[in-house]
Amino acid sequence: MSELIDEIKMVYSYFNDEDYVFFSLFLLSIVYIFITEKNKKVKDFFVFYSIFILAIIWNPICIYVLNKFINIGSMYRIYYMLPTCISIAYAITKLIENCKTTKTKLAALACTSILIVFFGNCIFNKLTTEKFSNFYKLPDETVAVAYLIAGDTETEEKKALVPYGMSSQIRQVCPEIKLYYSRIVSNPKDENGNSLPHDTDDPSNYEPVQRLNSGDVQYITNLCKKSNTNYIVFDKNIPLKDRPENFGFEVYAETEKHLIYRLATN
Repeated sequence: MSELIDEIKMVYSYFNDEDYVFFSLFLLSIVYIFITEKNKKVKDFFVFYSIFILAIIWNPICIYVLNKFINIGSMYRIYYMLPTCISIAYAITKLIENCKTTKTKLAALACTSILIVFFGNCIFNKLTTEKFSNFYKLPDETVAVAYLIAGDTETEEKKALVPYGMSSQIRQVCPEIKLYYSRIVSNPKDENGNSLPHDTDDPSNYEPVQRLNSGDVQYITNLCKKSNTNYIVFDKNIPLKDRPENFGFEVYAETEKHLIYRLATN
């Protein structure tokens, strides 16, 4: 049972990390709507639907069953079924509406506005968003690499091993490019043979990502040959332990931040 409780805590941390304020506001909103809302349909949606979802994601029995079918690292997506933002917005609106005088309404509006600004994040915060000039709204490097590989007339079938991060973006630009890996689902075993849950977006336990990040050219080139992967994209900031040319790859193109190698045809 304690292991299941730990998994419930871990799934929550994947969803919300250490930020308890926002989720606490959501729970308070549910309580407030339950007490004050007279419309049954509205109450059912905001309150009973949320309780149903929480009863799944906070229930050790449900977690035990779901773990048989879903990677534990992906289970946090159940939280996205909760009407968190609209519940908070609706509760605040109802709170202001229920104030009897104009002064108390203005005071409530001011307090909630300060609360949102103080505990929220600006959408233009560099830690949360980044501006891009291209049509795809993806990093310019990803778009440049995708266009270069897709535009290569020397090869018909194109399969690439690219840095993690770019791997989940490049096919949004050129879907004809196949990838050695795109999104990683890693579930290794511990010393007793039991599965260890990991986030699906955590590359720390995936060897090809580790070797690419360490510049292990021999390992990467051999891996690509075995899997019919004919393009490798290296980050220029990572020093390579050897020359890819020594293992049958040639420089095909480069961008500002990446070198693109192609399997030599001869």
